[in-house]
Amino acid sequence: MFIKSKVKLSLFFFLLASIFSVSFAQQLDQLGSPLKADPYLNDSPIPLFNSDSILSISLKSDFPFALKQTKGTNPLPASLSYNENGQVKNFNVIITTRGNWKSQYCPFLPLKINFENTDKTLLKNSLFEKVGSDIKFANVCSTFGPLADNSHDSQMVVREQMVYKMLNRLGLPSLKTRLVRVKYYNLTNQLVGDTIGFFIETPKAMTQRLGFAGHLSAQNGVSHNYHITASASVHFLMAQAIFLDSDHFPHRGKNTIPVTNELGEILDLVPYDFDQTHFVRPNGTWARQAGDIQGNLILIKDLLESQNRQVAETARQAIERMLKNKAQVYAAIHSHDLLDSKTSFLNIMNQWYEAIFQVTGKR
Repeated sequence: MFIKSKVKLSLFFFLLASIFSVSFAQQLDQLGSPLKADPYLNDSPIPLFNSDSILSISLKSDFPFALKQTKGTNPLPASLSYNENGQVKNFNVIITTRGNWKSQYCPFLPLKINFENTDKTLLKNSLFEKVGSDIKFANVCSTFGPLADNSHDSQMVVREQMVYKMLNRLGLPSLKTRLVRVKYYNLTNQLVGDTIGFFIETPKAMTQRLGFAGHLSAQNGVSHNYHITASASVHFLMAQAIFLDSDHFPHRGKNTIPVTNELGEILDLVPYDFDQTHFVRPNGTWARQAGDIQGNLILIKDLLESQNRQVAETARQAIERMLKNKAQVYAAIHSHDLLDSKTSFLNIMNQWYEAIFQVTGKR
């Protein structure tokens, strides 16, 4: 279950309030040791998320009725199947609808697919091994299809999945995803829908992959006062500067997963759910405006020159990862088979890496 964090806006700007001007050259030369083994390159515990290929799946249930129900009501039996190495894998699952904003505006809601009663011997050695109790699936919410890959509705899904993918490639804490083509069948085996969608890694799998001790539930986040480390917002602020809307995060205190160490201290804030960002939604500003590079410059410089050593070191390592992964970042854009807005993603990356260069002198 994803977390709707109740962290207040002041916590996010505490970081920037503690920044003082010191010699950037000294910070760059003296901060920490070279980046050690990179946990951001680790595979997910769930094999489904360890490939970039587009997976074809079939879902059979009472469609399209199953996607029209009120959020979280009337769980329905379903079967999920896909072909793996020439062998058809088929699992009995339970599906329920989900989504807060989408439950108000979308005729077809996204799904939560529950594996609690699925035969565990069938899950073993499959893409869904170690999936846990359930997994989230994001789908086209405006129509049941069939849809062309270059249709407006399909591209909204592709763009949102690509935001997750780019955060992964940049080495920022983020959930992995897997793009899929899904065919929907009703109970009489009639094909009634054909669209694009994507699975979203569970927070538990993400914390294991990145080496965190755990993550907070919404209930814990409300009922306890957790210590937030000074550097917890560094990666979040970078993600916000690159892809996210300043009016989407963080002032509503939602769409972030606080991840913790063994003491329960919040070490990082992991963003998710990007369908309402300007970059993804239909009326969004998909290409960054020329002035945005100045904001990137200010953020990078302020973080690297922070008087708080933990903040500066976290920022330095993040920049080092981004420079190390630069070729992979651009390759992910150029090689994407379905993305129609490659120029927009390239513009965003060009501006971010140019800002890094202007601050650090490194490409």
